[in-house]
Amino acid sequence: MAQVWRRPASGLALAYAVGPVAPGGHVNVPDGRCGLVWADSTVWWLGPATRPWIPDRALDTVIGIRFSYVTGHGFAGTALGPWRDMRVELSELQSHAAQAAELKLTLAACTSPARQAAVLLGYASAHATSADNAAVQMLEAAWRGDSVSAVAARLGLSTRQVHRRSQDVFGMPLSTLRRIIRLHRTSAARGTGATATLASLAAESGFTDQAHLARECRALTLAPPSRALIPGGVAVSDSFKPAPRPTF
Repeated sequence: MAQVWRRPASGLALAYAVGPVAPGGHVNVPDGRCGLVWADSTVWWLGPATRPWIPDRALDTVIGIRFSYVTGHGFAGTALGPWRDMRVELSELQSHAAQAAELKLTLAACTSPARQAAVLLGYASAHATSADNAAVQMLEAAWRGDSVSAVAARLGLSTRQVHRRSQDVFGMPLSTLRRIIRLHRTSAARGTGATATLASLAAESGFTDQAHLARECRALTLAPPSRALIPGGVAVSDSFKPAPRPTF
C-alpha cells in the first residue's frame, strides 16, 4: 500500500500512508524536513533529516506528514538543532506533552488509515505556525545555492548569526540544508532529462565536478549516482515514502 497526498494543508509539504515497511528494505534519504508519524501504535516526532537511515525493524502501516521547511520549528516550539535526525515519541516535545496521550488514543480508535491521516493532518495543521521573513529568505537562498556570507550580507547579519539562526529554524547549518536540497534538485533534473551525462548534470547542479557529485550521492544516499539518480532513486525521506521537490 502506498498513498501520497501532496500539500494537504497550509505549512505541510505532504501526507502519506505506506505499509508494510520491511527492515533494511530501503534507504531513507534525508530531505531536511521534520515529520509526524503514526506507527507501532505510537505518535513519533521526526527531527530534521540530514543523514540516510535504514529501518531496523518491520512496521505494518505507517501514517505520516512532512512539514514544509519553515514550519517544523513552529510546530516543535523549540530550537530544532537538538532534534536533528532524532525519532522520538511526540510526548518528548514539551510543547506537545499534554496533548500527545489524547492524540494517541484518538488515532488508535480510528477505523481506517485514511481517517488516521485526517486526524494527524488536523493536529499538525492546528499547531503549525508561520515562519518569519528571515527564515523564508534563508530557505530561498539555500535553494539557489547562495553562500552563507551572501545570505548574511543580504539579511544584515553576521555569518555566525546566520549559522545560529539556521540551527534553530532548520536544525542544521545552512550549508547542510543547501547540500540536501541540491541533491534532490539534481535527482529531479536527472528524472526530466535522462539523457544528460553525470558530468554535465554535476556542472549544471552546482557541483565542482562529477567526483564531487559522486561523493555527495554516497554520503546522502549510500549509493553511487548511477543507482541513486534515477526516477525515484533520491525520492525517499525518513518519512518512509517518496519525497517531492523541496517546497517552501
